[in-house]
Amino acid sequence: MGVLILGLGAMGSRMAAGIAAAGFDLTVWNRSSEAARALSQNLPGATPVTVAPTIAEAVGSADVVFSMVADDEASRTVWLDPDHGALAAMPRTAVAVEVSTVTRDMTTELGREAEARGVAFLEAPVVGSRPQAEAGALLTLVGGDGAILDRVRPVLEA
Repeated sequence: MGVLILGLGAMGSRMAAGIAAAGFDLTVWNRSSEAARALSQNLPGATPVTVAPTIAEAVGSADVVFSMVADDEASRTVWLDPDHGALAAMPRTAVAVEVSTVTRDMTTELGREAEARGVAFLEAPVVGSRPQAEAGALLTLVGGDGAILDRVRPVLEA
């Protein structure tokens, strides 16, 4: 299963490390490409990580796309930018998962936009911080269709 993580800050980088260690085919993208390259070179014993230069290139082969960014503005940019956003380029077979802490209005907007584009969407904010992310012990609060959740559950469990 191909997994894409958009955003490699304190939480996204740790989530990416856990997903890579679990053996998933992982692609990462970050506004700062240096952070993405550093992560890809510092994952001992993990499956190789692909660093995507753009979001559009990154989503093409993804089955599951996670966004772990700072706020509503960053979320809107990575998902909804008309020229570079993930939803515009995602395959209709992929699942969009917003794990960032964003407002209810932002989650509602993302859900509507994903539905309009024929892309499955889950809201899945996490409870925990860096230590829990490093230990693979984040609590994920998932909202959305149960069948879609079942598709991405193995990645969430990692």
